[in-house]
Amino acid sequence: MKIYVHEKGVTFVGKAWEIKEKLKVYQKSFSYVREWIDETTSGDYDKKPKNSEHHS
Repeated sequence: MKIYVHEKGVTFVGKAWEIKEKLKVYQKSFSYVREWIDETTSGDYDKKPKNSEHHS
C-alpha cells in the first residue's frame, strides 16, 4: 500500500481493506484531511501518524 500526501489532497494506492484500515489509524491523529496535509507538507515529513502503532 502507498500513500501520497500532496498540497491538494491525499492519494491512496492499495486494496480497499488496506485503505479502510489505514484511514482508521489516521483518523485518530487528524480530524480533517486539511490538518493532515498541512502537517505533512510543512517542515518535517513523517508518514506515520502521531498516535499510531506500527503494524507490518
